[in-house]
Amino acid sequence: MNIDEYQIEIQKLHKMYKVCVALLEFENDSIHRKHKLNVLAEEIIKKGNNNRYKTISKIIQKAKDDTVISSSKRDELIKNITGFNPISDEIHKYVIELAVSGPKTYMFECLDKIKDYQEKIKQERLREVVREDPKKALRSMKEKTTHTYIEDTPTKTNKVYASPKEELTLKEIIKKHLKDNNPYINNNEIEAIKKEFRIEFFKDEPGYLSNDTIKKLFMIRIVNEQMDRHEKVNIRGIVESMDAIYDLALIEMSYDKMNSKYERVLNNINYVRDRDYVEEYAKLYAKVQEASSEFSDVDRETLRTYIKESKLMRDQTVLPTPDEFRQYVNDAAKRRVDWAAAANRRSAVPTDSITRYTRYMKPEELAVYYHTLQFNLNDYDKAGLQSLFVNIIERRMDPIGLDVDNEKRKTETQRRYKAISHEYLNEEPIMFDTRGVIAHPNYAKSNIELKEANKRANIGKIYFRDGKTKRAIVFMNFKKLKEKADLKKLTEKGVLTEDEIAIVRSMF
Repeated sequence: MNIDEYQIEIQKLHKMYKVCVALLEFENDSIHRKHKLNVLAEEIIKKGNNNRYKTISKIIQKAKDDTVISSSKRDELIKNITGFNPISDEIHKYVIELAVSGPKTYMFECLDKIKDYQEKIKQERLREVVREDPKKALRSMKEKTTHTYIEDTPTKTNKVYASPKEELTLKEIIKKHLKDNNPYINNNEIEAIKKEFRIEFFKDEPGYLSNDTIKKLFMIRIVNEQMDRHEKVNIRGIVESMDAIYDLALIEMSYDKMNSKYERVLNNINYVRDRDYVEEYAKLYAKVQEASSEFSDVDRETLRTYIKESKLMRDQTVLPTPDEFRQYVNDAAKRRVDWAAAANRRSAVPTDSITRYTRYMKPEELAVYYHTLQFNLNDYDKAGLQSLFVNIIERRMDPIGLDVDNEKRKTETQRRYKAISHEYLNEEPIMFDTRGVIAHPNYAKSNIELKEANKRANIGKIYFRDGKTKRAIVFMNFKKLKEKADLKKLTEKGVLTEDEIAIVRSMF
């Protein structure tokens, strides 16, 4: 997009922010609070006063729950405030994002996108100066780079923007950014990567296959590699990488992996094992905890400042633990599930789709979610909802062997469904008759816990090689030898007692 197009998008996003504010409901002083929210947004957008994020967050905490908003009310406000028909091409994609996220969340997304577009306008104007007067541009960048990025970004980062026509390979781009301590890839480099791998990402359409995903995966990779090398890292890049992991974890949920060439290029940019972004966050979190122990007081204060201003951690002063991060992702994912659409597809239960949105929930959390939905989903029949969640949990177990004949496969499936219904949902299966079906205690839990423990053991081996010495790898192998032997014995045993399940959960 050019500068004019960015400015048009900023205007639309500002209006969508106002729609979000209009949709909020307060117990009292509603008019004053809504006016205040709009004034605060003006100060962020026009004056760059990011401290106003905290005040906005405090105000909207007093608003009523925004999970149930009639589409007619939303559409009427959109038409009145933006001047566009909600189904028109000019505004429709933003309407969808609002419907998915809810106004409390989407108003921050609008502000974050506006800031991003404002930064792009700055870079585009800088490129125009480069074309007209390269020497003047270099002087300008030396003066402004520290403010535009962060205090610990070396001046030599300017090289990235002084040669916009330069085309490098992915490997060369990574090497250059590591050298310059710059995790931020520019649009020309994105296009060079796409050209190298002969793929076309959708530029403007929201979704996982986008230029924005390339940008975020690249940033995560550079920050990780810097920390693996124990080099000075870009502190803003650390926090924004964690925001990026959060964004990717959510947007990837609506992406159905169908095209292997897209997967290959994403893997080349940054290999996220099994596309497990919660695991990716945990890996980066551990590195930050280790590195921050050697930060200066100034670096620690800088880190706290960026944490407070971030999308994920707004108003906090410390990084969320991996389990807190997982909970944030799960809470956001629940808001994105379109249960009305799912209820209209009873003939083809949308297990694949719901599985993607619940992939980071533990089986016990899935059970709690299921019972919550039982009381809130009036349009979903009880048998259909139970069948859906039993199927989702069953996918956490080892698959039934391909060599099993149809009759045995049917019996094993019924055994699994009965075990899951009893052990996790604490109710009888209602999707089929379970008389005569025998399921030993902990039949499902044993399988799921053992499968997860084996997965964590394998991931641990792979992650441990990242930037570590051979001595550390040998130490790790000896340290975990007994646990691995115990895990193998328990896996061979199959069905475990409650005490044995507790032992498996504590491994690795």
